[in-house]
Amino acid sequence: MAGELHILEHPNKKKYPRQSIFVIQVEDYVVLVPFVKEEDKIFLKTIIPSRKATKFYLKGDDKNVRND
Repeated sequence: MAGELHILEHPNKKKYPRQSIFVIQVEDYVVLVPFVKEEDKIFLKTIIPSRKATKFYLKGDDKNVRND
């Protein structure tokens, strides 16, 4: 199973003012994908595997708070 779980604002708006982050499930893991949205396209910067996001989004860990 794969799909978008959430869209977050980038936590460092000063350094990355136009970036947001897709939170995406790929099988049984969550990856973070920073992106920049322009008029007619979305530029994906990189893919970051995240144990913390996997634990939060897929395993229901309430200790970590979403950044939104």
